[in-house]
Amino acid sequence: MFLRYLYDERLIEYNFGAMRWIWNDDVVSSTMVMQNVATIMINRLKQFQEGSQTILKVASCLGASFSTSVVAMVVEALSEMQSRKVSDHDEIASIITHSIDEFENDEIAPVIASSIEEFENDGIWEVDSESDGIWHFSHDQIQSAAFELIPLGERDSFRGKVGTALMTRLDPDLLDECLFEAVTLQNYAMPSMSGDERKALAKMNLQAGLKASKNASFHTAAVYFKAGRELLEGSWEGDPDTMLQLCSEEANARYIANYNLETMNVLIDEVLGQPIPVRDKFRVSEVKVKSALARGNLRESLDTALRFCRKLGLPAPKNKPVSTLVILKDFFKTKRALKNRTAEEIACLPELSDEQIIMGQKMLSLSNTACFLVQPTLFPIIVFLMVRFSVKYGIGASSCDGFATFGVLLCGIFGDLMGGREMAKAAELILANHDSKVMKSRVGFVCEAFVLHWTVPLQATFVPLLQGYQIGLCGGDIDSAGWCLVTRCHHLFYAARALEGLQKEINTCIDILSQLNLESHRLCVFPYLLTVKRLRGVCTKDSCMGFEDMLKIASATNNLANRGHAIFAQLELLVVFNEWESASELLAEAGNLRLSIPGHFVGVRFTALEALISFKMAQTSALLARIMWKRRGVKAFKLLQSWAKKGNVNVVHSLYLLSAELAVLKGDGKKAEERFKTAVTVAATSGLRQDKALAHNLAHEFYTSQGDKYWADYSHEQSQEAYSDWGANAKVDQKIVIR
Repeated sequence: MFLRYLYDERLIEYNFGAMRWIWNDDVVSSTMVMQNVATIMINRLKQFQEGSQTILKVASCLGASFSTSVVAMVVEALSEMQSRKVSDHDEIASIITHSIDEFENDEIAPVIASSIEEFENDGIWEVDSESDGIWHFSHDQIQSAAFELIPLGERDSFRGKVGTALMTRLDPDLLDECLFEAVTLQNYAMPSMSGDERKALAKMNLQAGLKASKNASFHTAAVYFKAGRELLEGSWEGDPDTMLQLCSEEANARYIANYNLETMNVLIDEVLGQPIPVRDKFRVSEVKVKSALARGNLRESLDTALRFCRKLGLPAPKNKPVSTLVILKDFFKTKRALKNRTAEEIACLPELSDEQIIMGQKMLSLSNTACFLVQPTLFPIIVFLMVRFSVKYGIGASSCDGFATFGVLLCGIFGDLMGGREMAKAAELILANHDSKVMKSRVGFVCEAFVLHWTVPLQATFVPLLQGYQIGLCGGDIDSAGWCLVTRCHHLFYAARALEGLQKEINTCIDILSQLNLESHRLCVFPYLLTVKRLRGVCTKDSCMGFEDMLKIASATNNLANRGHAIFAQLELLVVFNEWESASELLAEAGNLRLSIPGHFVGVRFTALEALISFKMAQTSALLARIMWKRRGVKAFKLLQSWAKKGNVNVVHSLYLLSAELAVLKGDGKKAEERFKTAVTVAATSGLRQDKALAHNLAHEFYTSQGDKYWADYSHEQSQEAYSDWGANAKVDQKIVIR
């Protein structure tokens, strides 16, 4: 277009004698100095006839690409508005008077056609090669120049009229496709609208916001919801139902987009302060629970969820510790209610239709995470209540979480691995029947993190957890999306991912969690980042948050899961560096981490480390201490054996290693040697580099104690090689600061 302008102004011309284009550099340069390219473009567009300019103005409002049929429809609508004098915005007349006079309704199509040909020849418009009837401006600067044709003071009203034309003329299907453009354009005319027009447009903004939320464009959705509130002037009197939806959905959109959370809190408080039924406050209460959980205010999140259930008139336990007797009583009550139903029979239970129960189930589901982290003894009670609700009242989307978490308890607390798998299967069948995108990430996280690892190789969870993160992000369940990402990092660590690559992955995970404002999630990853850095020898006391700092934060927030991860990560380091005395002190301090994070693989790994540390301490302790440590080690060892018999493939290599150390304790050198070799083989076959290295390392200690220099040296070399392959350079150099 710029070259065409230069040609029309005779600043460039074709020399047929020389067979080339010629121009005067000084003249062209001076022209460009005097007029910038944008001004040149505008001047060129002003050379078109008024009708063609109107077409360009309309097209510039519709966006970078547009349908010529829609452009024609809008031009026709503007013509009718002018001819009938129906516009409530008189200033629009000055924009369209001269241009619309050229159009008679039956002449618009030929003018459009001739203008399109002219625009194409001049390089202003280009046809979209992939879509029939769709054109686009050949450059965004040309679109801007076309928009500049509209006088500055009249642009908002012109865009408002284009939006009105789209709203009133497009059929419902086409309007749905152009909803964002139509609503955005009509919003420009907001200041001059009447009361009824504002109410109608507020509803259209609500519709646009809901569509944007469905497309996971939550920041955009919040903009539409806010515009809707402004159209209603913040009043609850004229259209309270629309105002309720706008406030509730905007709060949710801002939470998910992590966009101006102060406004989110204002909206939540505004809705909660209205004299409306409790059910109408469900949406903002849901957002309040999620937001508190994301910020790490776990007790507030749990209290809010349980309090809302009680306001609905539903039974909800108090936020306080529960005795083992009460848990067992509730467990057997739940088992009786289930009546040995299979996963298929559970999925075929009647559909839940009671709205009050649906809300209660959803709130109990939301309370699960906070309860798991800060009140683990209450967690089973809430899960049992959800399961009994589903059996009594019917199956809803939240029932997925109830049965999946029931599977967690069966596996992690009651040792029923097959029963846990059956409940996970029930959750997946219910999910398939309800096609709930909101619950898909949640169920995936619970099953992969707490149920399936009991019977499938840990490596099999990597891809599903990543998919769960992506699904949660797209569906707006950022809490579950974050937990999928956190658990994947944990499993990558346990499964011996090379440390250098793992550090990059954990750093990326922490960055994402920071962007999503998921503080509790981040704290569950930090111990593993610190462990990886110290194993690699790239972290000093001054450059990294220490384990003591992490434990202080966990104590301040009463987050038992974070405490468990911080202690476990230290135990891993102490075992790698053979610091058995320090490990035993920390083990005594830790208590039973299996109860802090029931069902999680960290509990399985903790059990293996507990047995190993106990056996190592028994080998060097005096009689009474030796008996105590051996008893604790054997108890943990038998627990691992019971899991292996029930199908846990992730503990087999650990059992061989522990069997070797138990043989050392009993003085059976031949059995110890045999089991050390098997432990190395099984760990290597499973791709567990750190456990292969640990087996070689402990075999080196055994052979050294036996005075077998050859096999001691060989085991040491193999251990160093395996640790180097894993990336544990600090172990190879034997330099470490544990705490």
